[in-house]
Amino acid sequence: SDFFGTDENVEKFMKNVKSSILKNDKSWIANHTNYPIKTTLKNGKAVTIKNKKQLIENFEQIFHQEFKDKIKSFCTCNMFNNYHGAMLGNGQIWINNTINSTENKFYFTIIAISN
Repeated sequence: SDFFGTDENVEKFMKNVKSSILKNDKSWIANHTNYPIKTTLKNGKAVTIKNKKQLIENFEQIFHQEFKDKIKSFCTCNMFNNYHGAMLGNGQIWINNTINSTENKFYFTIIAISN
């Protein structure tokens, strides 16, 4: 990969992303998302989510049941990655390091939600 962390680190974080979406853990997702983030609401309206509060308020519209059903079967192992980060499924979720990450101290964040 083109970012910091081992395959195991990346896979563990993405597993947490997936499980948090599926169990409606709004706070965990909001705390691990890079803002602003562009996505789409269930009705097809494109939006820019500017902060944690906005993501939590729109959680059900972003992570609607059809989206959850789709990601449920996706493996969080052997994910495609490039200079953008690593992706779940066919790009439904992208993650990368936070801006302050270093080789020795790194964190991950959600950088794209394509629902």
